[in-house]
Amino acid sequence: MSSDTMLGLIDAIYSSASDPLSWPDTANRIQQAIGGHSVNFALENTREPQLTYLYTNGVSQEDTRFYLREIAYKDEVTAVYNHLSVGSAVMCQSVFDERTLHSMYCYQEFYQRVDFENFNAGLFYRDDDRRGWISVVRGLSDKPFSPEAYQLMVDLLPHLKRAFAINLRLLEASKASRIGIDALEHLSAGVVLLSDRGEVITHNSRANPFLYPRNCKSQSYKVQLPDVRATNRLHKLIRATLSDHNLDSDGVVNFVDKGIKKSVLCFPWHSTDQQLDWLGNFAGCILFIISPSDASLPDQQLRHLFDLTKSEVKVLQGILDGVPVKALSDDLFVTEATVRFHLRNLLKKTESRNQAEMISKVMRLVSTFVS
Repeated sequence: MSSDTMLGLIDAIYSSASDPLSWPDTANRIQQAIGGHSVNFALENTREPQLTYLYTNGVSQEDTRFYLREIAYKDEVTAVYNHLSVGSAVMCQSVFDERTLHSMYCYQEFYQRVDFENFNAGLFYRDDDRRGWISVVRGLSDKPFSPEAYQLMVDLLPHLKRAFAINLRLLEASKASRIGIDALEHLSAGVVLLSDRGEVITHNSRANPFLYPRNCKSQSYKVQLPDVRATNRLHKLIRATLSDHNLDSDGVVNFVDKGIKKSVLCFPWHSTDQQLDWLGNFAGCILFIISPSDASLPDQQLRHLFDLTKSEVKVLQGILDGVPVKALSDDLFVTEATVRFHLRNLLKKTESRNQAEMISKVMRLVSTFVS
């Protein structure tokens, strides 16, 4: 096989990592490269005879149903996969001689009828409940697989293993993304997540009145407040937050919307190695658009939920109202250091890594009590 053909196969395998619908095409290409009349690509439940996913071009749906009902739980051929390590291959012609194969129940009742005689197979995934395998099949009248055909399966399996692992992680991330985005709708505040370039990654419906249309190019950031001066202050705050500049302010912009006093709280969003953000970009900051009525959970409820002191409740209510630390210290007749001390305790008691996470948790609870 030429290097270009091999690279094309590997490219196809990794393309399927991000597009599960292309696994059948990739399986067909592997079949053509190895040589055989059929290919089977399966994710199998090992606790019961069930195929979580199956692509085959060698048998009909009726044959598949018969196999699952009558053969799968006592298939001596696929039982060989139990002894394979993930990423390794096997040729069944090397495990069973013809006489042994033809005496097996699975062969007599199924494989003989569909002309599955020789299997060049490999295991690309296994966990406690499932295993993933691929097999290229030749019939009774076909030549046995050559050492070169077996080696090609061996060479491709590490790539199949890695690509399928990526596939599963992307699927898990997609599910988590949906959960994360849906959870924003349960917050009583407007929430906007911005990328490190200031683009809107996602938001909840409460933030809609404060967003420009996507095609609007008149603003650097697509967040607009009713007050032009407040909008300019917010954009300056976003730029500084994304640039990691030290701010004199506390990340709060106050404004009036239809006669109601509201605030925008801006916090940096620190992504981890495992999490870029819900849509695959680097998140830069998160905005909470709130009004005093959004944070109307009674003091007694806050004290009970998080075991807070009276002073900590006052600081938390002030933060939720968008009051800067300096102004909060004046209102409470304490020093800024005391306010920040209470803030650290609040983060600890609410089990939050930062103010953004703390506010999100409290807002979620507010929404729960309101509903």
